[in-house]
Amino acid sequence: MRVSAFLHRHYSAQVGESPAGHAVAIVVGLAMMAAGLALVLNVALLPVGTVIGLLGLFVLADGVFAHIARPLKVRDLVDAVIGLSGAAIALTFALAVVFFLVAFGAGTFAAMFEWLR
Repeated sequence: MRVSAFLHRHYSAQVGESPAGHAVAIVVGLAMMAAGLALVLNVALLPVGTVIGLLGLFVLADGVFAHIARPLKVRDLVDAVIGLSGAAIALTFALAVVFFLVAFGAGTFAAMFEWLR
């Protein structure tokens, strides 16, 4: 697919897309990612920052790749954010489990190595 065809299908007002909706989603996604990063830097707010950062990433991807129809409706925005919030929370739990397993495995490997030495 050519780039011009992709841009026309996803961002052109002639095919019922909302260029303003895409722009708002991209800007809000970037702002949420920055806010999530700022919260992650404070270790006490790591889970909240991770969820907000992932939600910002998902909103940014939605603004770049999804079809956002005209006219913009608040109901559609709320539905998208609620659905993406569930995905961000679930991914945060999965990342926490993976981090725990990697840390536990590294600790076990280090203990076994020390025992064998």
